[in-house]
Amino acid sequence: MILDTWRRRGAGIGIARKAITAAVFVFVLLRFLTFVCATILAVPVLWGPVQCAAQSSAQAASARHANSLRNPQAAVARFFPDSDGVHEISSVLSKTERAAVEAKLPFEPRHGEFSVYRLYIATRKGEELGYLHVGEERGRWGLTEIAWAFDTSMRAKGFLFQRCREKSRTQLETADFTAQFQGRNASQLRRYLAHDGTSLDRSRIRVPDGAENLALTVLKSALKSAALLSVVRARHSTAATH
Repeated sequence: MILDTWRRRGAGIGIARKAITAAVFVFVLLRFLTFVCATILAVPVLWGPVQCAAQSSAQAASARHANSLRNPQAAVARFFPDSDGVHEISSVLSKTERAAVEAKLPFEPRHGEFSVYRLYIATRKGEELGYLHVGEERGRWGLTEIAWAFDTSMRAKGFLFQRCREKSRTQLETADFTAQFQGRNASQLRRYLAHDGTSLDRSRIRVPDGAENLALTVLKSALKSAALLSVVRARHSTAATH
């Protein structure tokens, strides 16, 4: 579904020269002032539409590099062993789509977290088997990157740490812990959170002692990836019907 829609888609001359020179000078001066305002003062004073276009282009470029799988083939082979291909897409979410993603979460995401996205689609004979998304989380020892895999019914197939310096990482890579996520959709995963949405419900999820913080990070990452995938799938589903 996502992949299919993704694929369709003398004196007089002297005066004129002086006038041109003056116009060029004014243009360059205005561009310089715009640069100063935008980059130093962070106040969009001049050429708002041009700035917006430049920002959109920058976001699109960022989407090509954000949330990347370091070894897509290995990740796909792990979660989708029957796959014979992997495709990646990246794009920018609209303001409405970002709001839709955030509305699906029981906690407050980081500002600008869903500006761009990058997805990997596992296929077999052209048919979609599932999706992978790499979420970036801030940890105590730096950035933590977690790759999540979901089937086409939006049930989690599992996760892997792509980057993590937390000592408790190995405690959460055990079959006992990871099995608690497999086959569960976003609503079922959400039950692992306490009512406040910011802590674990230890009566519902088993977490090794000392690994609570990282386990919460893993769970939040799962919910973010599920919410993002849901909105992106809806976008492409709508496009396919038009």
